[in-house]
Amino acid sequence: MRLLSTLAFWICATAGANPLILEPVYLTSEQLTVKFSPEAAVLKGTFTFRAFARVAFAEGHLAELCVPVWLPDDQTKHPPAPSLEIGGRKPKLWREPLWMSRGLTQWFIGVGLPEPGFRVWVCKFRLPYRLVENEVPVTITYTQPLRRSEGDRQFYYLPIIRPMKRESSTVDTNRFSITLATGPDCSLAVTNGQQEHAVAAGHSITLTPEDRQPIRATLKHNSNKTVQRTGASRLAQPERRTSSAAGSRR
Repeated sequence: MRLLSTLAFWICATAGANPLILEPVYLTSEQLTVKFSPEAAVLKGTFTFRAFARVAFAEGHLAELCVPVWLPDDQTKHPPAPSLEIGGRKPKLWREPLWMSRGLTQWFIGVGLPEPGFRVWVCKFRLPYRLVENEVPVTITYTQPLRRSEGDRQFYYLPIIRPMKRESSTVDTNRFSITLATGPDCSLAVTNGQQEHAVAAGHSITLTPEDRQPIRATLKHNSNKTVQRTGASRLAQPERRTSSAAGSRR
């Protein structure tokens, strides 16, 4: 049993960017906002989970939650650990964060090779299981430094919307969204699967995440006011989906 628990930890820890819980629960909603500055992105998300079935855990049982963060592979210092809040409580980091090797990430990620130039830093927390089971929202905030690349900055996020209810195959897309917002001195070129978007300085775009479909962004620092004014005049439009793709995937 200990081996299975450890294996489950590695799988969850290396798989994505949204939080994953090592219990018989599944993710039911994700409302994430990513605010960009020239050197870093600040992520703040609210997540809910639901149990596949009621489990007779002892009173006070704690669920293990992993928060994987994609950091530049040349990052020598890790950022501050994520902060969590659930039901008025603020759980502390349970164990020292771990760096995942490229080999482990590639084996467990389930979508091919790891993203070039990034590696996974995993923070682990313990939360009251009954609060998680009852869909009490979990709010998570953390900073993700951007990767430097030929004058630009790179951002990477991999949503993991693990299988919903076992008898289901889709998810209510209205409960999942990721908003990317730029500051006054930077702009973004964003890809979400086959969709490409330009986000001008001081604007935002809201995307519908797909399971294991990376969201990538290239940030350009607008170093003078002329560029800022020009960029700010181009308003990014929300991601549009066809009628067949926009329906619930339950």
